[in-house]
Order: sequence, then structure tokens, then C-alpha cells
Amino acid sequence: MTSLKPNLLLVAYSELALKSPAVRRRLEMLLASQVRRKLERAGFKAGRGWKEGGRIFLTQDEAELSAPIAARVFGVEYVAPAVRVEASLEAMASKVQSLLEGRVEEGMRFAVRARRIGFHPYTSRDVEAEIGRRLLQAYPNLKVDLENPQLTIHVEVRGGNAYLYLDVFRGPGGLPLGSQGRALAILDGANAAAACWLAMRRGLHPILLIPSENQEKLRDTLKLAGRLASWTPQGSLKTYILTLSRTRGRLEEASPELRDLLYEMVKAHAGGSLAERLRVKALILGLNLKRGLEAELALLKALKGSLRQLVLTPLAALTEAAEAFKVLNLREELEAFPSSPKASRLSEVFESLKLWEALMEDLKGLREIRVEAEEA
Repeated sequence: MTSLKPNLLLVAYSELALKSPAVRRRLEMLLASQVRRKLERAGFKAGRGWKEGGRIFLTQDEAELSAPIAARVFGVEYVAPAVRVEASLEAMASKVQSLLEGRVEEGMRFAVRARRIGFHPYTSRDVEAEIGRRLLQAYPNLKVDLENPQLTIHVEVRGGNAYLYLDVFRGPGGLPLGSQGRALAILDGANAAAACWLAMRRGLHPILLIPSENQEKLRDTLKLAGRLASWTPQGSLKTYILTLSRTRGRLEEASPELRDLLYEMVKAHAGGSLAERLRVKALILGLNLKRGLEAELALLKALKGSLRQLVLTPLAALTEAAEAFKVLNLREELEAFPSSPKASRLSEVFESLKLWEALMEDLKGLREIRVEAEEA
């Protein structure tokens, strides 16, 4: 029996289907182009493409190698290296046996999962039963295990075609990058990187602002920027580096319990100033609202009263935060802001220390660079 090699990519998405038809078509085109660009950047040439309800298909000679690359695109639920066959029970059963060449081990537990779209002279259960029967004939030592299989054979029947695949590479889901516009992200540590990744999954394309404290911290933060850039189709992110020497000098005059909060406020105002210049309407901050809840809420209140941009704190969605840290291979920063009865007076203290004037001087030295992708 000749071994059958996957020769196309099945790219599945789901959230796009919730949009209106016109918006969905635009997002589907954007998603397909971003998958293609991601593959081309990695050295894989995406071939002919087509769409079938909730699926984008791309012919790809190196489907098994390119599938995990295509899965690192926002908007993708999963990618599978697949083969297309005629949607008859005989064709599906025989081709599955060819697809399994070299994959079957003694006593392996397997399951068949089938789904159909369209009208056919058989049910999904018929597909599963026939393929299972034929596999047990060909490989008597296989064992059916529908609960915890070691090998799962997926069959998607769509009209006159059926798509067979064994491996599934999960994507981040969400919306295509940039489909919801741009945002300015303050990148100053692991929490900020995780918050930025979550915003990217919701379709926002970030422009990064890195407050430079010292060369060692800057090198570490640029590595975080590179990890975020690896999740973009083009493999890079526009980044601004800001040295806050004058502002940090003024901060030394602040009371110790307010110094960290005021520094966070300075960075946010720096982002707001840059965002206004770039005509960006949202700021992404790494606040998680659990390190020092009272202090962080006071900071947010002060920022929302003084910034023109929408302030986004993605880490407040605690159910999603853990995934972002795992994807980026980072540990959450848990240092708490000290509580202070003076926190409610942040804006007043900010003004009295003339931090805005110092910040305007520091912003004159703003540097723009392009950060290239770096894998986590």
C-alpha cells in the first residue's frame, strides 16, 4: 500500500462567523492573506486557496511542516495537514489506510471522528463505523477507544469532497491582527507583554512604547517585543524607545509610597502623548487589578480622567491571562503596589512635581526602531 502524504492545509476559524456577511468576507480575506504571509516568511509557498464555510484551504506540498506555522496566526482556531478525497465511503476508508502508513503501533487505541456538511446517502456514524471496521481488518491489534484515543482520524465531508487528517495544531482563535485597528502598548515587563498579546488576539495591532530604565532592562524588554513580533504575519513591530531620565529625577522628590504609582502614570502619559501624535485611540496597559487593587484602581481613575485614549487592561480578564503567559513562556509579575491614603491624590501630586513638563523634555529624545521576531 502506498503511503498518502497530506498535501493541503485545513485552516479552521469560528469567531468570524458571528459577524455580518460583509464583515465576515472582509475578515476571511484578511485572515487568508495573513496565513499566506506567515507561511511565506517561514519559507513555505502557499499554493491555490479556496474557502468552504468556516474553513480556508491552501494547497501545500509541505503541509505537515507548515501547519504549526500557520497555526500561529490570530483568528485561527486550528490547522490540520489534510488530504482531499472523493466523498464516498469506499474512497474515504481506503485513503485513511494509506494515510496511516507508518503511524500505527502495536495495540494503539484509536477513534474516528466524522462530520458532514450537505446531503449524503450515509450518516456521520456510518462514516465512523465503516472506517473503523476497515482499520480493524487491516490492523487487528488496534483497539477502539472513544474516550482517550492515542490516534484520532478526523473526517470532514463537504459536498462531494471529504478531507482526512490526523494531526491538529491549535491556534490562538480571536480575530485577525489589525482588524480592529491599532493601539499603543506600554511594554515594560512580562505583565505588559501578556496584556499586549491578549489585545492582539482581539484584533488590535500594537505599536510598542518601551520606557528605557537601563541597558540591561532594555535588552530584556526588546526580547519581549521580539516574542510579540513573532505573532505578526510580517514578523516585526514598530517600536519606540523612551529614556525617562528627567522624569525619573523628578520622581525622586515624591514620597516613596507614591513613587511607583507616579512612574506608572508617567509611562501611561508618555503613551498617551505618542498615541495622540500617531492618531491611535487606545492604550494597552499591563495592570492586572490584583497586585494592589486599591492603588491600581486609583491609578486607573487618575488616567481615565486625564488621558484622551481608551485605556485597556486585558489582564483584568483573569480567565484568559494564564494562557497569554504560557504562550509567551513568561511568569506573571506579582509585586504589589503599596497602599497609600494619598493614592487618590495622584493627579494632584503629578502636577505639583511638574512631571508633565519633565516628560515633555524626555519625549524629545524618543527613538523609533523596528523589532524583528524572536521565538519564545
